[in-house]
Amino acid sequence: MLPWEYKTLGLEVTIHSDVPIPAPDILTRTLVDTLDAVHVVTPVISFVLRKLPLSPTDYHFQYNTVDGRQWRQTFRINGADVNMTFQVPAFWALKEFPPNRDLRNITIRLIQTYGVTKIEATWM
Repeated sequence: MLPWEYKTLGLEVTIHSDVPIPAPDILTRTLVDTLDAVHVVTPVISFVLRKLPLSPTDYHFQYNTVDGRQWRQTFRINGADVNMTFQVPAFWALKEFPPNRDLRNITIRLIQTYGVTKIEATWM
């Protein structure tokens, strides 16, 4: 399946999925807007979401910031219910949580809607 791609001067996003993603699509537009919002509050170098190979329900979610911090979590998606683990050793400001939560939520919607297996975003 061909990946969905978005490129600007400052951001490149690639989405791999089981189902073709139509263009234009409100979920992918929301993803790009949310990635921009995260980057404004917490300058980010890269973001990746990937389906874990040994589990049909588990996904790894991680982004790396300019100041060297990492946000890592794993989702387990069982229908409408989503369970999560967190591996977040660095300190984060309260203002950084809402855009992070929005990013997590839109990636979950993309998984549930299009069978997304991987999202990669890189800021230049």
